[in-house]
Amino acid sequence: MHREWRDFLCHSDIDECSRGLDDCDLPPKGKCINTPGSYNCSCVFDDGSMHSADYGKLSTCPSPTNSGFRLLPVIIGGLAGALIVIISMIFIIISRRTINRRKKRQENFQRNGGDQLVSSLFSERELLQATDNFSKKNVIGQGGFAKVYFGKLSRDNDTISVAIKRAKAMDLEQQAAQMQTFVRELLLLRKAAHKNVVQLLGCCVETSVPLLVYEYVEKGTVRDYLKPQGKNPMAVMQGKTSSFQSLWAWRLHVAVGTAEALSYLHNLPEPIYHLDMKSDNILIDKHYNPKVGDFGLSCLLTSDATHLTNPVGAGTYGYIDPEYFASLRITDKYDVYSFGVILLELLSSWPAYSPPVVLANHFRTAVNMNEETVKHSVQQPSFIDARLESDADTLECMCTVASLAGKCVALKASERPSMQEVFSQLKHVQNRLVAAGPKFKGRVANWRKIDSQDPSEEIPLVFSSSSTNLKSDSDQSSTLSSLSFSVSTQSFSTFR
Repeated sequence: MHREWRDFLCHSDIDECSRGLDDCDLPPKGKCINTPGSYNCSCVFDDGSMHSADYGKLSTCPSPTNSGFRLLPVIIGGLAGALIVIISMIFIIISRRTINRRKKRQENFQRNGGDQLVSSLFSERELLQATDNFSKKNVIGQGGFAKVYFGKLSRDNDTISVAIKRAKAMDLEQQAAQMQTFVRELLLLRKAAHKNVVQLLGCCVETSVPLLVYEYVEKGTVRDYLKPQGKNPMAVMQGKTSSFQSLWAWRLHVAVGTAEALSYLHNLPEPIYHLDMKSDNILIDKHYNPKVGDFGLSCLLTSDATHLTNPVGAGTYGYIDPEYFASLRITDKYDVYSFGVILLELLSSWPAYSPPVVLANHFRTAVNMNEETVKHSVQQPSFIDARLESDADTLECMCTVASLAGKCVALKASERPSMQEVFSQLKHVQNRLVAAGPKFKGRVANWRKIDSQDPSEEIPLVFSSSSTNLKSDSDQSSTLSSLSFSVSTQSFSTFR
């Protein structure tokens, strides 16, 4: 029996490949591979790949070039897979960053009290567009706490001018009480809706540094009108309907409006103490009315607070209550002292501080706050701004205001009046000036009305003299020339 049949009978298979019974003579690299009951002719390539077919179906091996085409889909698939993985990783990274930014904004939103302020929120994008990305050319003011930018916002198909206050960077890792103070200030200022307080329109709490949006008050500050070459409101308003018949009448109007605003703030259920009152922080609107602004981000006291820890941050030198340096205690009399300095500025146009002279100290020293020796001091040309009127009624008014200013800048806080008392007296003085004669009656539609105060009530004048009863300017000038003054007028000329 042939070996082939023996293998077949024993193993049910004949190995055609080993016995040369195959016809796998396939160029260039054919190979026979035995299979049970049959065999395959395969082609082996240089890269190790193999192509096979059933017996009788493969007449020649494909060329190496044809094998490359077979690998191309594999290569393309691999590259596509790698690209998908890379794109997926980039997408995941971007998504995580976006989520983190949203999370950070939400944290800032909640930390800054956004839930309570949602009705007055501005987006960061809005404020960036309004200020041209907070361009330097839009900076209209800056202080120790923040910079103020001019901007234009589009709201309800209208464009409004705003002042955007951008605080300096704050340490957001500090205690939660720091941000609570910020939120409380925003809430209280929104409640402080008064015609003589700059209106807070809203805020942005998406950023790590809070942004406050105020109405834009366009006519500058009171200090701008007190400088030697400063603005002249009477010249601007000449020929127009005006409530102010004299420059002093306008300055008194500024004093009354400012006092009214401070009195209002001090008498809120939760009092607000400004702590940085100065002529630079009293803004003038387009109707030449005063508006108190620039409350700062750290000047609002909590209900149980009595003092600040940093005296340098308590205000501006020349306006700071001297008693504060000794006690570090804040009361409403702090603002009273600062307002007294502003009254002295309105009378004299001198700056609150002109090194080395402090106006309030100089005033107290020069007049000694002694009625017998200083009863004529206010009427000296070296004290009163030469641009102000000098008729008898005006001088009497100035004497009363100077007396009130002296009480406000008393060294002891207990000797100072409250802002409500200051406001009441100034309104009464204004009413008397308007009623003094035809020169001051004119158009007074915009002046403050006297609240149920008896017009006949007299306010004691510390600085009083017979000159207040003068009937003519000629009589007044002759009397002024004979006035005795115990302090050299050169002491007042220091500021000139």
